[in-house]
Amino acid sequence: RPFERYAELRAIVVARLVRERADAMREAEADRMRKTVLAVDGDLMVLRNIQDALEPAGYRVIATDKPDEVIALASDHQPELIISAIVLPGADGYQLLRRITQNPVIGHIPVMFLTARDGLRERLRGFRYGAVDYIRKPLDSAELARRVNAIVHSAPFREGAYEGVFRETTFVEILEILRAEQKTGVLSINLRQETGRVFFLQGAPGNAFVGELEGREALDTEQRREGLLRV
Repeated sequence: RPFERYAELRAIVVARLVRERADAMREAEADRMRKTVLAVDGDLMVLRNIQDALEPAGYRVIATDKPDEVIALASDHQPELIISAIVLPGADGYQLLRRITQNPVIGHIPVMFLTARDGLRERLRGFRYGAVDYIRKPLDSAELARRVNAIVHSAPFREGAYEGVFRETTFVEILEILRAEQKTGVLSINLRQETGRVFFLQGAPGNAFVGELEGREALDTEQRREGLLRV
């Protein structure tokens, strides 16, 4: 009898250990499959808000309030996205972005700026350095998750001096900036089912094509639309 009781208890323990090991393996595999986001901000509450917004959406969030750790963390974990504040403790977000984009190990990782600042020139400066998007503080959790999903599941833009998603910028504002900086080049626009191009010479728009429209008609149409902008 004692031996039979021992055998029963042993079988129960073994079965429990096997079940726990299987659960741990499933959790480890699920964690491995989760996409990673690296967030850096000097405000720990902001970092917590980012985690609260993205972890329920299936992301693994690595958070740090130390800018000096970002390069090493990104190199080790290879996140799908880096979210960085512009104003950081003892550091500048633009310079951190430049260090990221110039690093051969992590230069391919897209960077989203998190900022309380507003203004078209601020956004264009970030896009020029290589940021793919901006999101404003205070954070809207649903908007942050939506924007992160859009970036992670789409190919980053790498075509020119300015690149990114200009959701909060009007077409007229873009024209004014390009005119003020006397840019020469091609403005490429993706709008749902249509694509277009506006040609610039020293800040002055020349010909334009959007879908089947050309010239002034195409420019007037663009001023009433929003979309993905690449310059």
